[in-house]
Amino acid sequence: MKKIITILASTLLLCNCKNATKPQQEIEPQKKESIGSRQTIYTKVIPLKDVNSVVITMPTANEITATIKTSGSLFSALTLNNPLNAESYTTSFRKTINLGIYGTDLAYIGAYDRGDLLTDHLKVINSLATDLDLSHFIDRNRIEKIKEDGMLTDSIFVMTGDVFTKMDKYLRENDRHSTSLLLMVGSWLEAIHIATTVTYNSEFDNETLNTKIGEQKLILEKFILLLNNFKTEPLFGQLIDDLTQLRLLYEGVDLDEELLIQAMTDTTGKYINRKSAEINRTQLAQITIKLNKIRHSLIEPA
Repeated sequence: MKKIITILASTLLLCNCKNATKPQQEIEPQKKESIGSRQTIYTKVIPLKDVNSVVITMPTANEITATIKTSGSLFSALTLNNPLNAESYTTSFRKTINLGIYGTDLAYIGAYDRGDLLTDHLKVINSLATDLDLSHFIDRNRIEKIKEDGMLTDSIFVMTGDVFTKMDKYLRENDRHSTSLLLMVGSWLEAIHIATTVTYNSEFDNETLNTKIGEQKLILEKFILLLNNFKTEPLFGQLIDDLTQLRLLYEGVDLDEELLIQAMTDTTGKYINRKSAEINRTQLAQITIKLNKIRHSLIEPA
């Protein structure tokens, strides 16, 4: 599936910007969702047969990292998951979701032509893919050529998209739907983690990234409804609970869902600069803090 990457270290809010302000504690949501509404998110399910129609509307990790770069944000290696953390991942759940996380990190590295970080991340991706019986999708000759040519941005984008698309197709054809979904969630979480971190710590309001972050209100809910297919499996319940709490913090974010869906599926460019979401500084802080806590629980050494 072409859109799988979307859905493809430090837990502090760090960035290469001067005088960055770090949120120090949880901030009470401006508007809380009702218990009944929250319970609805927990119990509803998007059937696995409908995954394709949902995922095709989601932004890819490549798209989000490209948006981060074009927004003028500086690169921060401190937003990446440290490759050394992978040595402690022993469960298939942790290996899978972090394969998605490292995949997005690779796209971010490629977007900024940071060849000095390429080798370690490719190595850990290959290791995790091997453990998950997915290493046959990684073309080592292609990787060596990319490293030799030194043209990371386009080459890495194409390679990551191709590799994860093939992985997803294989996983679905072999009824490994939970693995496929975890790859999507890991990739998406990392992309939004990078976006929230760099924009929150920026000295100026980054309207482009703020809009992209606000749009995730809809995407996040779709992920929860997809994950509900596996809520009885080990570790999925906690992930669903964490993401639902994150979704509650989005409740006050003003989102034009119709405009967002039109922009996601548009091929004419008609909706390209339309603003579909409004998020204020307090909401951004709440979401950034919670997202970092969720991510930390997934990447920290066991």
